[in-house]
Amino acid sequence: MNMKTLNVLSVIAAGAALSLYSCTGPAGQPGPMGPQGPQGNANVIMTPYTILSWSANSSVYYANLADNNLNSSILSNGTTEVFMSLDAGNSWEALPLTASPDFMGYITSLYQVQVFWASNVNLTPPNYPDPNNYFAATLQIKIVDIAPYAMKQHPNTNWKDWSQVNAILETQKISNQ
Repeated sequence: MNMKTLNVLSVIAAGAALSLYSCTGPAGQPGPMGPQGPQGNANVIMTPYTILSWSANSSVYYANLADNNLNSSILSNGTTEVFMSLDAGNSWEALPLTASPDFMGYITSLYQVQVFWASNVNLTPPNYPDPNNYFAATLQIKIVDIAPYAMKQHPNTNWKDWSQVNAILETQKISNQ
């Protein structure tokens, strides 16, 4: 055997010996904790509002609500749901909602949600109940922004059911503590 072949065989033998013995033995002590990572974003974010004043245009009453969580990712691939309560938060209804002959819905755009109150019988403001008087600043709103990842993580969630959305929010709150 020449020297080159002997060196190659020695390396192969050493590698085989290391691989046989490196897989056994007790586990070592855990290493030190790494540095804290950057603050993450929640996957489901709820923002509460009380609508104190409604504006009117030629067809609806409306309130524009700033929503700093409604980014382009949620707008394009996630979802935003809006819930309302008329009884101080004891019960929540998903919008859109028809209370014949009136209709309450919402429109989303980048960083904003417009909640609107309209008539289903082709009446225009002020020819149907003015929400400034009708709700007397008691209408509470919850805007829930749901990231695409959260929708994939919870595929069987009915995002229009407040109890299911709230359960996810509560779980998320506990895991972030």
